[in-house]
Amino acid sequence: MLVRLRLEGKSWEEIAAALPPPERTPSAAQGRHQTLRANNMIDDVPNEKSYKPEDDQLILKMKWEGKSWEEIANALPGPKRSISSLHMRYQRLKKLHGLDKAPTEVKKTSYTPEEDERIKRLKESGMSWNDIAKAVPGHSVGGLRDHYHKHLKSER
Repeated sequence: MLVRLRLEGKSWEEIAAALPPPERTPSAAQGRHQTLRANNMIDDVPNEKSYKPEDDQLILKMKWEGKSWEEIANALPGPKRSISSLHMRYQRLKKLHGLDKAPTEVKKTSYTPEEDERIKRLKESGMSWNDIAKAVPGHSVGGLRDHYHKHLKSER
């Protein structure tokens, strides 16, 4: 409602009066609007740093592939994004879309015997799950760990 009223050109006094209880001051309404814009939660005035849908998809895909925030920042077109900005955007996207698993183009449902062998060998050498996920592309860290403990650990 706050954004719609602002886009209609209403003053902060009119916006504060139109908001549902509890009563808000014009400066409180303006402050909330600025906070929402600063956190990329609204895009009422697009600028060169606004996230585009393609950027959002790239952020989600690269993060699920295990890429670092620095790698993601370098891969995005346009002005360089801060790691903090990318992390906040990623958290916002996860919450917005209810994402609790990898996108289907990244996540595999089955493991090949070669992948099983590589996972066992790498884990037994003491490698971390994040590093193993980089060496066995297409599977999430959690998926690899679960697969190892359910199917491979007992085969030793």
